[in-house]
Amino acid sequence: MKKLLIATAALAMVAGTAQAQSNVTIYGIYGQGLVSTETGGAAAVNTMGADRLDTGRLGFRGTEDLGGGLTATFQLESTLGGNGALGFTNPSTGGSNIFNRLAFAGLSSKDLGTLTLGRQTDAVKEMEGLSIFQNMTDTHNITTVGDRAANLSKYTSPNIQGLTFTVAYSEGYGGSGVSDAETGSGNQSAALTGTRHLSYNAQYTLGGVKLAAARGTNNTTAGVESATTRYSAQGQVMGATVGVSYTDNKLNAAGDKADQLQVSARVPLAMLGSGVSLIGSYIQNDATAAATNGIGYTAMLTKDLSKRTTLYAGYASLDVDTAASDVVVTTIGLQHKF
Repeated sequence: MKKLLIATAALAMVAGTAQAQSNVTIYGIYGQGLVSTETGGAAAVNTMGADRLDTGRLGFRGTEDLGGGLTATFQLESTLGGNGALGFTNPSTGGSNIFNRLAFAGLSSKDLGTLTLGRQTDAVKEMEGLSIFQNMTDTHNITTVGDRAANLSKYTSPNIQGLTFTVAYSEGYGGSGVSDAETGSGNQSAALTGTRHLSYNAQYTLGGVKLAAARGTNNTTAGVESATTRYSAQGQVMGATVGVSYTDNKLNAAGDKADQLQVSARVPLAMLGSGVSLIGSYIQNDATAAATNGIGYTAMLTKDLSKRTTLYAGYASLDVDTAASDVVVTTIGLQHKF
């Protein structure tokens, strides 16, 4: 009996140690909504299932303590559509990315920083959340460089007195010339095509104020370069969270540009009840292309029914030089985080 108790205690200690060394988390966002879209003044097209508060997703992340301050990490994340579809299937090639948003592994050290390899956000995309507070703004956001991409090697420094920096590099960022890892056919495989990408950022936090600057360049095999530079800031103003960004884009075509100013705010509306907020944004595009040169704005009212469940209603409008490209979106929906 005594030997059995000793063996049971030893097994419990081993199991406890193993559990402390590794950790895997399943997480996600799932929402359903009604969306009405008017394009170029045409009759509205009504759809159901697209969550416009945030992108639906299903993910797995994990860490393992390797000892000596070193940790192994991985993350797999898939788009979770309103109709339950996972990932992305390219209609022209039939290729499929189940974990189309993120699929990377890496090593992390508190003193040396983090190195990750695989499909992940580049250093420009990392800053997007500082000035974009809801998904309706994605239709207005313009970056020539700044996306999730396959074949990316990324290093992030440790936090040094509130300062961090990130460098990302790829030899096959866009494959066939499409940089979007979520929908681009060029990211269906891990082939290193020679399409080079380099991006880097620096972020500094002082009190409740976050400041960031990033730059990214893409070079095709023919030597054509596109570049994006973005400056961002976020802070608290009279109880509201305010984010602002200025983006300078240099496009492939000689002389083309797409500069953008974006200001967003999340304002608690306590007078309407607990958990009620208003999210608003203003976007001004100074672009060579008439289809994107213009002004956009969004307004979304949200009500937190719990820590994980939110009801929302939103409106977005983009007024550009080409009337056929004007877009008006109205939506109402429910979102749950898990």
